[in-house]
Formats: sequence, structure tokens, C-alpha cells
Amino acid sequence: MKLLLPTLLLSLLGACASTSTSPADLDLLDSKNRMKLAHLPTPFSAEEIRANCGPGTFREFHISTGGITLTQKLTFVKGDEWGTAFHFSLSGPGGGDPQVSNKPYSLWTTFQSHASYPASETTLRQGVITVPAGRFPCWIYKQTDSKGTTSETYFAKSLPGPPVYSISEAADGTELTRMELISFSN
Repeated sequence: MKLLLPTLLLSLLGACASTSTSPADLDLLDSKNRMKLAHLPTPFSAEEIRANCGPGTFREFHISTGGITLTQKLTFVKGDEWGTAFHFSLSGPGGGDPQVSNKPYSLWTTFQSHASYPASETTLRQGVITVPAGRFPCWIYKQTDSKGTTSETYFAKSLPGPPVYSISEAADGTELTRMELISFSN
């Protein structure tokens, strides 16, 4: 389970995604959120994430992979203009003592960069998703890599920060990982 913790955190913070991009969808995103020239704009700026992820706010997820479902909670602890300290816990099936990891500091732009996808392999659309934490209008990024693996990530327009849902599938359609928001605070 210790090896799963870093992998699942990366899934939580930067799950890949995509779908067909229309000019109208891109026009609604702020082009200043483009972190790299060859990437699509991110759904939120670092400033929007900072404003929505202050000390004490959290996001709690169910993450399913390899036939098991884990619960992960990301809590923002102490932030400033440039970044934040945070910690996350991971509990296996049936509860038990969660593994807890404290991260000393991460830049807000690092959180933003987890939603920066190459335009050449990513599409973007708008949609709505219902997860245990509620129903959210979203920006949906769908990415297909050179091996045919697809990842679809939903960022709630009203909840700047980590995605509220993501799913990745192998080229043959086998589900690899699914993450969904189960609770949150602002």
C-alpha cells in the first residue's frame, strides 16, 4: 500500500483527460491560463486555486484501482501568496489506520500545472457529472497517449482545485483507475 500512495496522489492531482475541442469551449477558458504554448489552457489559474483552497479546506475521494477502492483525503494546511503546505491520508478497504503524508510546501502554479495537457493529444468539452459529492458543470479534458491509453478528467467550474472525477482506460477498454469526489469543504 505504501507504493500506491505516491501513485494515487499523482492520479488525484494530475489525472489526464480529453474530448473534442471546439473553438467555443476554448474561448470560454482564459487564454492566460495556458502554461505552455503547445498545451490547452488550464481550467483555473493559480490565483483561483489559491482562493478556493485555503487553510482547512479539503477534498476527499474514492480511488479505485486493481480491484480495490481506497479513500484519499487532501487537506490544505497553511498557504501564502505563492504556495501551500498540505497533507493527505489514504485508507484501504474496511478503514483501519490511514497512511498520512505531510507535504511541506507546493507552489500554486504546480497545482495548476497538473491540469496542463498537450493540445496535440487532448480534447476539451463542457459537460455535467454527478459524483457522491454532488452534481457539477465541468470542463472535461480527454487525453489519448501514443499507446492508446485514454484519460478523462472533469474539473468542476465551481470548485477550483483538483478534479471531481477522472477515469483512465487501457487501449483495450480495461479500466485502470477511477477517482471520484465524495466530500469537500470550501
